[in-house]
Amino acid sequence: MKAGEIKSLLEDVLQDHGMPRNVRLSLENSISSLEKDDDEDVSVKVASIISALDEASGDPNISSYARTRIWNLVSQLESMK
Repeated sequence: MKAGEIKSLLEDVLQDHGMPRNVRLSLENSISSLEKDDDEDVSVKVASIISALDEASGDPNISSYARTRIWNLVSQLESMK
């Protein structure tokens, strides 16, 4: 699993204009955490991203389409682990 692939998946969902602001912020924070040059393993970062996205999908302001996109992203990330 490569950080570039994960970043691409996150950016694809981020481009959706139907995402609420707090979900966009969560996606942007996830991308920036991937780009950090620290000693943390990519799988640990992915687990953190999955947790953040899971929390964001519970937002009552999110549309069902956007929630489904997030769930699909989480599914893809879990299959990459």
